[in-house]
Amino acid sequence: MTAFQFMANAFYLLVGVACAGGAALIVAVVLACIRNIIKGGRGNGKPR
Repeated sequence: MTAFQFMANAFYLLVGVACAGGAALIVAVVLACIRNIIKGGRGNGKPR
């Protein structure tokens, strides 16, 4: 394995980790929004 191949693989691994982290963040935000809608909160932090 040449240095170029190693750096390319490291770059692809970094991009994959960043994409997985972004996808997990999006899923977490969507789940939090759904939970807030089901719970009936108004979203401004004040209780009913």
